[in-house]
Amino acid sequence: MTITILFYNTHLFLDTHPVRRTILDDEERTDAIVSSILRRRPEIVALCEVWAEARAARVVRALERDYPFHFRPEGRAGFVLSSGLLLMSRLPIRHAEFSPYYDSPDPRRADMGFITAALSRPDTEELACRLIMTHDQATFDNDFERYAKIRSQNRTRIIQRANEFPADGAPLIVTGDLNVIGESTEYESMRKQYEGLNLVDMWTTHHGVSQPAPTPREGLTFSGSANPLIEAFDGKEMARSEERLDYVWVSASTWPGWRKCEVERNAYEYQHSATEIWPASDHYALEATLEL
Repeated sequence: MTITILFYNTHLFLDTHPVRRTILDDEERTDAIVSSILRRRPEIVALCEVWAEARAARVVRALERDYPFHFRPEGRAGFVLSSGLLLMSRLPIRHAEFSPYYDSPDPRRADMGFITAALSRPDTEELACRLIMTHDQATFDNDFERYAKIRSQNRTRIIQRANEFPADGAPLIVTGDLNVIGESTEYESMRKQYEGLNLVDMWTTHHGVSQPAPTPREGLTFSGSANPLIEAFDGKEMARSEERLDYVWVSASTWPGWRKCEVERNAYEYQHSATEIWPASDHYALEATLEL
């Protein structure tokens, strides 16, 4: 069975209260994201930054005919925002759960964490794979050391959960906006952590990018020079960013069945104005196709 996984940070803040970030063309961008998903038909759709419950419900309604299985973590009181995570699937979701990163409510934070899902083959109902999707803590105030430690703690929670899985040979996929700059010192720490689960970074491995090395342009998922939404949302300073932040880590055993792992710069777009077509989010979508 060949499947395509889409991971996409959508930056959809409309309907959140109180509004904490710039909102620009959220209605148009939502419609474009939904239309692109329906056109491209990946088997698994993993979205983050779908912050408001009303916005998530709208996306579910728009996709549920083609994606009958979905999981959205219930919001917990005491956080400024939800987890923002939404999983939609054409494969049956046998089991799904949300594990929060933060045990106690914090009005300064979103309720971030990770989804663990067991996905079945639609024809035989056998276990196809396990999926972990997440949105790790971003860096604020240029305090990279502090937030790198937080992200490492986040990964430790994921690894602890993955080590609890039965030894049944089911492939594991970990995907998300991990907020680790590709090919950095922090990336090397992350790589060593995930190698302990026998996971490999699908994009670098598929494209033959050796470590350490600068990320090639085609691997950047957050590119201020190419994506005008970054400056529109976060100003000129962030528009200097050229980073790989979004990942698909997969069990090394799946390597013979890899078909592609691409940053889709032009597949998810919307009509910003009469003369301008812009990307549908400040991040580019990441799609990976492999045989299970």
